[in-house]
Amino acid sequence: MYRFVTIFLWHLPLLSARCSIGSLLPLIVKFVAIYGRCRILLEDGHNVQCPTQSRSTLFDTYARGLLEWTRTPRAVRLGAFCSSGPEGSGERPRKTEGGGAAKLLLATSNAGKARELAQLLRSVPLELVSLRDEGVDLEVEEVGETLEENAALKATTYARHSGLWALADDSGLEVEALGGAPGVRSRRFAGEGASDADLVRELLRRLNGTPWEQRTARFRSVISIASPHGQLYLCQGTCDGVIGFQPRGAEGFGYDPVFFIPELGRTMAELTLEEKNRISHRAAAARAAAGLLATLHPETQEN
Repeated sequence: MYRFVTIFLWHLPLLSARCSIGSLLPLIVKFVAIYGRCRILLEDGHNVQCPTQSRSTLFDTYARGLLEWTRTPRAVRLGAFCSSGPEGSGERPRKTEGGGAAKLLLATSNAGKARELAQLLRSVPLELVSLRDEGVDLEVEEVGETLEENAALKATTYARHSGLWALADDSGLEVEALGGAPGVRSRRFAGEGASDADLVRELLRRLNGTPWEQRTARFRSVISIASPHGQLYLCQGTCDGVIGFQPRGAEGFGYDPVFFIPELGRTMAELTLEEKNRISHRAAAARAAAGLLATLHPETQEN
Protein backbone atom coordinates (compact mmCIF):
# COMPACT_ATOMS: atom_id res chain seq x y z
CA MET A 1 0.00 0.00 0.00
CA TYR A 2 2.90 2.37 0.79
CA ARG A 3 4.33 1.91 -2.72
CA PHE A 4 0.92 2.57 -4.29
CA VAL A 5 0.32 5.79 -2.30
CA THR A 6 3.87 7.01 -3.00
CA ILE A 7 3.50 6.50 -6.75
CA PHE A 8 0.13 8.23 -6.82
CA LEU A 9 1.19 11.26 -4.74
CA TRP A 10 4.39 11.66 -6.76
CA HIS A 11 2.39 11.96 -9.99
CA LEU A 12 -0.56 13.92 -8.59
CA PRO A 13 0.72 17.29 -9.92
CA LEU A 14 1.04 15.81 -13.42
CA LEU A 15 -2.41 14.28 -13.21
CA SER A 16 -3.87 17.57 -11.98
CA ALA A 17 -2.37 19.35 -14.95
CA ARG A 18 -3.88 16.81 -17.35
CA CYS A 19 -7.33 16.39 -15.76
CA SER A 20 -10.10 18.69 -14.64
CA ILE A 21 -11.13 18.57 -10.97
CA GLY A 22 -14.36 16.85 -12.00
CA SER A 23 -12.49 14.01 -13.72
CA LEU A 24 -9.70 13.83 -11.15
CA LEU A 25 -11.97 13.07 -8.16
CA PRO A 26 -13.48 9.90 -9.65
CA LEU A 27 -9.97 8.94 -10.75
CA ILE A 28 -8.80 9.07 -7.12
CA VAL A 29 -11.77 6.92 -6.05
CA LYS A 30 -10.87 4.38 -8.74
CA PHE A 31 -7.23 4.31 -7.61
CA VAL A 32 -8.27 3.52 -4.05
CA ALA A 33 -10.74 0.88 -5.17
CA ILE A 34 -8.26 -1.05 -7.32
CA TYR A 35 -5.70 -1.73 -4.57
CA GLY A 36 -7.37 -4.91 -3.35
CA ARG A 37 -8.21 -6.06 -6.90
CA CYS A 38 -4.70 -5.50 -8.35
CA ARG A 39 -6.25 -3.32 -11.05
CA ILE A 40 -4.97 -0.01 -12.43
CA LEU A 41 -7.36 2.27 -14.27
CA LEU A 42 -6.68 5.62 -15.90
CA GLU A 43 -9.27 7.50 -17.88
CA ASP A 44 -7.81 8.08 -21.34
CA GLY A 45 -4.85 6.03 -20.12
CA HIS A 46 -3.82 2.54 -19.13
CA ASN A 47 -5.87 -0.26 -17.65
CA VAL A 48 -4.09 -3.43 -16.53
CA GLN A 49 -5.24 -6.57 -14.75
CA CYS A 50 -2.89 -9.25 -13.44
CA PRO A 51 -2.76 -12.09 -10.90
CA THR A 52 -2.60 -10.77 -7.33
CA GLN A 53 0.72 -12.49 -6.68
CA SER A 54 2.29 -10.13 -9.26
CA ARG A 55 1.14 -6.97 -7.44
CA SER A 56 4.65 -5.62 -6.85
CA THR A 57 5.60 -6.03 -10.52
CA LEU A 58 2.33 -4.39 -11.56
CA PHE A 59 3.06 -1.25 -9.54
CA ASP A 60 6.51 -0.93 -11.13
CA THR A 61 4.93 -1.35 -14.58
CA TYR A 62 2.21 1.16 -13.69
CA ALA A 63 4.76 3.77 -12.61
CA ARG A 64 6.46 3.59 -16.01
CA GLY A 65 3.13 3.63 -17.83
CA LEU A 66 1.86 6.62 -15.86
CA LEU A 67 4.97 8.63 -16.67
CA GLU A 68 4.53 7.77 -20.34
CA TRP A 69 0.84 8.70 -20.25
CA THR A 70 1.41 12.10 -18.67
CA ARG A 71 3.91 12.92 -21.43
CA THR A 72 1.50 11.95 -24.21
CA PRO A 73 -0.56 14.73 -25.86
CA ARG A 74 -4.08 14.61 -24.45
CA ALA A 75 -5.65 14.74 -27.91
CA VAL A 76 -3.79 11.55 -28.79
CA ARG A 77 -6.04 9.39 -26.62
CA LEU A 78 -4.48 6.05 -25.79
CA GLY A 79 -6.12 3.26 -23.88
CA ALA A 80 -4.72 -0.10 -22.86
CA PHE A 81 -6.26 -3.06 -21.07
CA CYS A 82 -5.09 -6.58 -20.28
CA SER A 83 -7.13 -9.43 -18.88
CA SER A 84 -6.64 -13.16 -18.47
CA GLY A 85 -8.89 -15.85 -19.84
CA PRO A 86 -10.72 -18.52 -17.84
CA GLU A 87 -7.87 -21.02 -18.01
CA GLY A 88 -6.22 -19.78 -14.82
CA SER A 89 -2.63 -18.72 -14.23
CA GLY A 90 0.63 -20.39 -13.35
CA GLU A 91 2.03 -21.35 -16.76
CA ARG A 92 5.02 -19.34 -17.97
CA PRO A 93 7.22 -19.24 -21.07
CA ARG A 94 10.11 -21.67 -20.54
CA LYS A 95 13.75 -21.45 -21.59
CA THR A 96 14.86 -23.51 -24.54
CA GLU A 97 16.65 -26.81 -23.94
CA GLY A 98 19.99 -25.13 -24.62
CA GLY A 99 19.36 -22.62 -21.85
CA GLY A 100 18.59 -19.74 -24.22
CA ALA A 101 15.79 -17.24 -23.85
CA ALA A 102 12.25 -18.58 -24.12
CA LYS A 103 10.67 -18.02 -27.51
CA LEU A 104 7.62 -15.90 -28.28
CA LEU A 105 6.08 -16.50 -31.69
CA LEU A 106 4.85 -13.34 -33.44
CA ALA A 107 1.86 -14.91 -35.16
CA THR A 108 1.37 -12.68 -38.18
CA SER A 109 2.25 -12.95 -41.85
CA ASN A 110 1.91 -9.17 -42.27
CA ALA A 111 5.50 -7.93 -42.60
CA GLY A 112 4.65 -4.37 -41.55
CA LYS A 113 2.80 -5.52 -38.46
CA ALA A 114 5.56 -7.98 -37.53
CA ARG A 115 8.15 -5.21 -37.81
CA GLU A 116 6.12 -2.91 -35.55
CA LEU A 117 5.53 -5.63 -32.95
CA ALA A 118 9.19 -6.62 -32.87
CA GLN A 119 10.16 -2.99 -32.28
CA LEU A 120 7.52 -2.49 -29.58
CA LEU A 121 8.42 -5.69 -27.71
CA ARG A 122 12.21 -5.36 -27.98
CA SER A 123 12.56 -4.84 -24.21
CA VAL A 124 10.93 -8.18 -23.38
CA PRO A 125 13.63 -10.78 -22.50
CA LEU A 126 12.18 -13.36 -24.84
CA GLU A 127 13.46 -14.47 -28.23
CA LEU A 128 10.95 -13.02 -30.70
CA VAL A 129 10.53 -15.40 -33.64
CA SER A 130 8.39 -15.17 -36.76
CA LEU A 131 6.25 -17.78 -38.49
CA ARG A 132 8.97 -18.03 -41.13
CA ASP A 133 11.69 -18.51 -38.50
CA GLU A 134 9.83 -21.49 -37.09
CA GLY A 135 8.81 -22.92 -40.45
CA VAL A 136 5.12 -22.44 -39.67
CA ASP A 137 3.15 -22.59 -42.92
CA LEU A 138 -0.38 -22.25 -41.61
CA GLU A 139 -3.06 -19.75 -42.56
CA VAL A 140 -5.65 -18.98 -39.88
CA GLU A 141 -8.88 -17.64 -41.31
CA GLU A 142 -10.30 -14.70 -39.38
CA VAL A 143 -13.87 -15.88 -38.90
CA GLY A 144 -14.55 -14.14 -35.59
CA GLU A 145 -17.20 -11.45 -35.24
CA THR A 146 -14.99 -9.25 -33.04
CA LEU A 147 -11.35 -8.23 -32.91
CA GLU A 148 -11.05 -10.13 -29.62
CA GLU A 149 -12.31 -13.37 -31.17
CA ASN A 150 -9.94 -13.13 -34.13
CA ALA A 151 -6.88 -12.30 -32.02
CA ALA A 152 -7.63 -15.17 -29.63
CA LEU A 153 -8.26 -17.60 -32.48
CA LYS A 154 -4.92 -16.81 -34.15
CA ALA A 155 -2.87 -16.89 -30.94
CA THR A 156 -4.34 -20.15 -29.64
CA THR A 157 -4.12 -21.89 -33.04
CA TYR A 158 -0.49 -20.92 -33.66
CA ALA A 159 0.48 -21.72 -30.06
CA ARG A 160 -0.95 -25.25 -30.32
CA HIS A 161 0.56 -25.80 -33.76
CA SER A 162 4.06 -24.56 -32.87
CA GLY A 163 4.29 -25.65 -29.24
CA LEU A 164 5.38 -22.09 -28.37
CA TRP A 165 3.78 -19.16 -26.62
CA ALA A 166 2.25 -17.07 -29.40
CA LEU A 167 1.27 -13.42 -29.70
CA ALA A 168 -1.31 -12.37 -32.28
CA ASP A 169 -2.94 -9.07 -33.09
CA ASP A 170 -6.17 -8.05 -34.75
CA SER A 171 -6.74 -4.38 -35.41
CA GLY A 172 -9.55 -2.39 -36.90
CA LEU A 173 -10.56 1.12 -37.86
CA GLU A 174 -13.83 2.31 -36.34
CA VAL A 175 -15.37 5.35 -38.03
CA GLU A 176 -18.19 7.08 -36.16
CA ALA A 177 -20.02 8.27 -39.30
CA LEU A 178 -20.11 4.66 -40.56
CA GLY A 179 -21.53 3.26 -37.35
CA GLY A 180 -18.20 1.81 -36.26
CA ALA A 181 -17.36 0.29 -39.65
CA PRO A 182 -15.19 -1.11 -41.06
CA GLY A 183 -14.27 -2.52 -37.61
CA VAL A 184 -13.52 -6.22 -37.63
CA ARG A 185 -13.84 -6.18 -41.44
CA SER A 186 -11.15 -3.53 -41.88
CA ARG A 187 -8.88 -5.82 -43.91
CA ARG A 188 -11.77 -6.99 -46.15
CA PHE A 189 -13.61 -3.65 -46.38
CA ALA A 190 -12.95 -3.35 -50.13
CA GLY A 191 -13.29 -7.07 -50.83
CA GLU A 192 -11.03 -10.09 -50.49
CA GLY A 193 -7.49 -9.49 -51.70
CA ALA A 194 -7.88 -5.71 -51.75
CA SER A 195 -4.68 -3.66 -51.56
CA ASP A 196 -4.03 -0.91 -49.03
CA ALA A 197 -4.78 1.66 -51.74
CA ASP A 198 -8.11 -0.09 -52.45
CA LEU A 199 -9.06 0.10 -48.77
CA VAL A 200 -8.31 3.82 -48.59
CA ARG A 201 -10.28 4.54 -51.78
CA GLU A 202 -13.30 2.61 -50.52
CA LEU A 203 -13.23 4.41 -47.17
CA LEU A 204 -13.03 7.84 -48.82
CA ARG A 205 -15.84 6.89 -51.22
CA ARG A 206 -18.15 6.01 -48.34
CA LEU A 207 -17.29 9.22 -46.51
CA ASN A 208 -17.76 11.40 -49.58
CA GLY A 209 -19.67 14.53 -48.56
CA THR A 210 -19.13 13.93 -44.84
CA PRO A 211 -17.89 17.15 -43.16
CA TRP A 212 -14.64 17.23 -41.19
CA GLU A 213 -16.29 17.39 -37.77
CA GLN A 214 -18.18 14.15 -38.47
CA ARG A 215 -15.15 12.16 -39.67
CA THR A 216 -13.90 11.17 -36.20
CA ALA A 217 -12.50 7.67 -35.91
CA ARG A 218 -10.30 5.46 -33.82
CA PHE A 219 -7.90 2.65 -34.42
CA ARG A 220 -8.32 -0.26 -32.00
CA SER A 221 -5.86 -3.09 -31.51
CA VAL A 222 -6.38 -6.31 -29.57
CA ILE A 223 -3.31 -8.41 -28.78
CA SER A 224 -3.76 -11.99 -27.63
CA ILE A 225 -1.07 -14.02 -25.90
CA ALA A 226 -1.62 -17.77 -25.69
CA SER A 227 0.27 -20.76 -24.36
CA PRO A 228 0.39 -24.15 -26.11
CA HIS A 229 -1.90 -25.52 -23.39
CA GLY A 230 -4.67 -22.96 -23.74
CA GLN A 231 -3.82 -20.20 -21.28
CA LEU A 232 -5.02 -16.94 -22.84
CA TYR A 233 -4.53 -13.22 -22.21
CA LEU A 234 -6.00 -10.26 -24.11
CA CYS A 235 -4.65 -6.68 -24.27
CA GLN A 236 -6.29 -3.73 -25.97
CA GLY A 237 -5.11 -0.32 -27.15
CA THR A 238 -6.80 2.57 -28.94
CA CYS A 239 -5.80 5.76 -30.73
CA ASP A 240 -8.24 8.51 -31.77
CA GLY A 241 -8.10 10.67 -34.87
CA VAL A 242 -9.98 12.01 -37.89
CA ILE A 243 -10.29 10.59 -41.41
CA GLY A 244 -8.70 13.04 -43.86
CA PHE A 245 -10.04 13.94 -47.29
CA GLN A 246 -7.05 12.54 -49.18
CA PRO A 247 -4.06 10.28 -48.48
CA ARG A 248 -0.90 11.83 -47.09
CA GLY A 249 2.42 10.17 -46.30
CA ALA A 250 4.30 7.10 -47.49
CA GLU A 251 5.00 5.27 -44.22
CA GLY A 252 2.91 2.66 -42.42
CA PHE A 253 0.25 0.53 -44.07
CA GLY A 254 -3.51 0.04 -44.27
CA TYR A 255 -5.51 3.18 -43.49
CA ASP A 256 -2.52 5.11 -42.11
CA PRO A 257 -2.42 7.65 -45.00
CA VAL A 258 -5.89 9.02 -44.17
CA PHE A 259 -5.82 8.68 -40.37
CA PHE A 260 -5.10 12.25 -39.30
CA ILE A 261 -3.99 13.06 -35.75
CA PRO A 262 -5.01 16.67 -34.98
CA GLU A 263 -2.61 17.08 -32.08
CA LEU A 264 0.35 16.25 -34.32
CA GLY A 265 -0.99 17.83 -37.50
CA ARG A 266 0.00 14.75 -39.51
CA THR A 267 -1.43 11.47 -40.66
CA MET A 268 -0.20 8.17 -39.25
CA ALA A 269 1.60 7.58 -42.57
CA GLU A 270 3.58 10.82 -42.12
CA LEU A 271 5.13 9.61 -38.86
CA THR A 272 8.38 7.74 -38.56
CA LEU A 273 8.16 4.23 -37.12
CA GLU A 274 9.61 5.57 -33.88
CA GLU A 275 6.97 8.31 -33.66
CA LYS A 276 4.18 5.91 -34.53
CA ASN A 277 5.33 3.48 -31.86
CA ARG A 278 4.84 6.16 -29.23
CA ILE A 279 1.21 6.93 -29.97
CA SER A 280 -0.44 4.16 -32.01
CA HIS A 281 -3.17 1.78 -30.93
CA ARG A 282 -0.83 -1.16 -31.43
CA ALA A 283 1.81 0.59 -29.34
CA ALA A 284 -0.64 0.99 -26.45
CA ALA A 285 -1.68 -2.66 -26.63
CA ALA A 286 1.92 -3.83 -26.99
CA ARG A 287 3.02 -1.83 -23.93
CA ALA A 288 0.26 -3.46 -21.93
CA ALA A 289 1.28 -6.86 -23.34
CA ALA A 290 4.93 -6.22 -22.41
CA GLY A 291 3.86 -5.45 -18.86
CA LEU A 292 1.81 -8.63 -18.79
CA LEU A 293 4.72 -10.70 -20.11
CA ALA A 294 6.81 -9.20 -17.30
CA THR A 295 4.47 -10.81 -14.78
CA LEU A 296 4.59 -14.15 -16.61
CA HIS A 297 8.32 -14.41 -17.24
CA PRO A 298 10.50 -14.83 -14.12
CA GLU A 299 13.61 -13.25 -15.71
CA THR A 300 11.67 -10.04 -16.30
CA GLN A 301 10.74 -9.76 -12.64
CA GLU A 302 14.39 -10.06 -11.60
CA ASN A 303 15.53 -7.18 -13.86
